[in-house]
Amino acid sequence: MQTNAPKISSIIMGSLYLLFSFTLSSCTNNENNEDLITFLKTYEVNGLHVAGEVLQTEDGGYIVCGSSGSYYTKVELFLLKTDQSGNEEWLKYYEKGVETYGKSIQHTSDGGYIICGFVGDFFYSPSDILLLKTDSNGNEIWSRTYDEDDQDLSYSVQQTNDGGYIICGSTENGRSDIYLLRTDAVGNKMWSRTYSGEGFDEGRSVQLTSDGAFIMCGWLEDKSGHQSNIFLLKIDDGGNELWSREYAPADHNQGYSVQQTADGGYIICGNSRFNDDDIFLMKSDNAGNEQWIRYFGGKDNDYGFYVQQTHDGGYIMCGSGDRRGWLDTEKLILIKTDVWGNVLWYRNSYLDVNWAMGSCVKQTSDGGFIVTGLFRDVENNYSLLLFKTDLSGRIGKSPL
Repeated sequence: MQTNAPKISSIIMGSLYLLFSFTLSSCTNNENNEDLITFLKTYEVNGLHVAGEVLQTEDGGYIVCGSSGSYYTKVELFLLKTDQSGNEEWLKYYEKGVETYGKSIQHTSDGGYIICGFVGDFFYSPSDILLLKTDSNGNEIWSRTYDEDDQDLSYSVQQTNDGGYIICGSTENGRSDIYLLRTDAVGNKMWSRTYSGEGFDEGRSVQLTSDGAFIMCGWLEDKSGHQSNIFLLKIDDGGNELWSREYAPADHNQGYSVQQTADGGYIICGNSRFNDDDIFLMKSDNAGNEQWIRYFGGKDNDYGFYVQQTHDGGYIMCGSGDRRGWLDTEKLILIKTDVWGNVLWYRNSYLDVNWAMGSCVKQTSDGGFIVTGLFRDVENNYSLLLFKTDLSGRIGKSPL
């Protein structure tokens, strides 16, 4: 039986971490919240299809990856670089096939970027996983594609301690399996692993852990397609499973984002379906044992797509709320919690429009938050959305 009461050990650990993080955040955050730069920008990016991940860059600006174009023409992977106020500095496109999708971007040790995604048709096989390496100005250094089966997709990439890369996603031939791929520093395949339930399974997020291993989250589905469990997997650097856990707080559960926490455990967000979809936030210990789980959302279908631990030991989540069906009304959601998952603030009114959704949020060096997503205007035109908030999730003097 699930419970919302944290264990005594997690309370003690959380209290110790809050004491530590208070000292840390007082040194790293801007003490005057009103002095923080905030902005909200939209960008026309060739009939934008979807936004991926955002990073703060070394110069204080931001870089976003995603996919632009149309299902009926062509789709290109894009990188958009802005200054610290969101003003565009450069925009570059990469075409590796009829459709080229960018899902995740990370800094690399040489000052450049690594991007993962896939090349091919999102709806119709075949498609191949794409790994793209650029310099700090977005100039391509090399790219690789990987063909495991009919339809191969990737959603998350990290650079490894030896300069190589770990990628997670899915591979499909009749049914979809979770797929993990490890490469060397120039993208040559070292090993791959698959993990499967009985239905359509996906790996959505992979991260390095403090002991040099990898943690991945996603979901495993049953044969009927009506039941899916959150899947958390830890493997060593050679791809050997150390442990795995499944969680079934509701009938239908999907884990979209995982991160190791300061106490050595893990935080996961996604969605769980009871009558409607609710955002969930789940904390585990370092062996994957559930410590607590929280739910957010009302009568709408709500989805949590990204989570990060913040300077104060709590968590920031980004997602969307669907009030009348995915094509009618979508609200971007930003939620800040304390170390135990209790809501500190909840924002969903950044744009006075019917349709906007968030894909990624990161805390910035001044303690605020940078968010990227997708925006649709009244004429059904899609644009890239990027906005920067203060520590309270507000933009400017917004009363939100």
